[in-house]
Amino acid sequence: MFARIATQLLELYLGKYVDNLSKEKLDISITSIMKGEVKLNNLQLNATQLNKFDLPVHVQSAFIDSLELKIPWTNLTYSSVIIKISGVYILATPADKYRDVNEMREARYHAKLSKLEEAEVRAKIAEQDNEGEIASSVLQKIMDNVQLQIKDVHIRYEDQISDIDNPFSLGITLESIE
Repeated sequence: MFARIATQLLELYLGKYVDNLSKEKLDISITSIMKGEVKLNNLQLNATQLNKFDLPVHVQSAFIDSLELKIPWTNLTYSSVIIKISGVYILATPADKYRDVNEMREARYHAKLSKLEEAEVRAKIAEQDNEGEIASSVLQKIMDNVQLQIKDVHIRYEDQISDIDNPFSLGITLESIE
């Protein structure tokens, strides 16, 4: 039960943002789930999905070296679920200043559609599971106790548009975000 729930949750929350997230990559062993440890490596992020967040930059590409989940199944009430992300690499360029109204409406539409899909997957998890109430309460407890740790963030900004005669790039490195 836990392996299926964990796989569905990873698909729900990561599936649209990670390009190479496949069923094989999510084939999580029951042993690792029962230990409460899940690790995914070499994740290529979907730049199109990231750009729907209406950021002040346009994400060209993004990559994560590793993503680790530590879920304390035996003590969910008092212990935090820890999400560790390390090795984040982002290549950004200037955002298009002249986004048209239709594009903005489409972004809002996709955000609403994403929330609807999330609700459908949650309902599907509860429906497929005989202990739907247990799965739902476990999911809620996990979401309430999430602790996010991000290490080694590298952002490269390249601008060849602002001044065509003098293109430039700059890089920012963050050791950790907690």
